[in-house]
Amino acid sequence: MLARGSNESLRQLAEAEIKGTEDPTAQGALGDLWFAQGTKLPASMRAIARSRAKSWYWLACEQL
Repeated sequence: MLARGSNESLRQLAEAEIKGTEDPTAQGALGDLWFAQGTKLPASMRAIARSRAKSWYWLACEQL
């Protein structure tokens, strides 16, 4: 859904997430991007963005 949306930042972030990565550094960077995007979202959506960030951080940590 986000990959087809009109919000350019969310669209690009969703596309990067769909593409995925096995590199823990890139996974951490995706987490950072989700966290940063969350600070720009309304409070009702912030937790969702932080949850996505947490998922990417967790995935990265598993490989370190």
